[in-house]
Amino acid sequence: MLALCAQYPRWGKAKLAVLLARQGIALAVSMVGRILRYLRQCRLLVEPQPTRATPAHAMPARAVQTEGRADPQRAAGRSGGD
Repeated sequence: MLALCAQYPRWGKAKLAVLLARQGIALAVSMVGRILRYLRQCRLLVEPQPTRATPAHAMPARAVQTEGRADPQRAAGRSGGD
């Protein structure tokens, strides 16, 4: 299990269960999850730090919606409720 986690550090319990089954070790996905949790608790498995394609400070600010509707131009032409 540790070797697979070292080879595929970002893969979750479902994908690891498939790889183990291909090697002849049939385990339920929940059991793989319990083993991963145990390895993390014992500090035998250290998760990789998340990486971003662009640094957060270089990303543009999100547009703030000022009105309750997504398209105020289109909503202005409608009459209310009829």
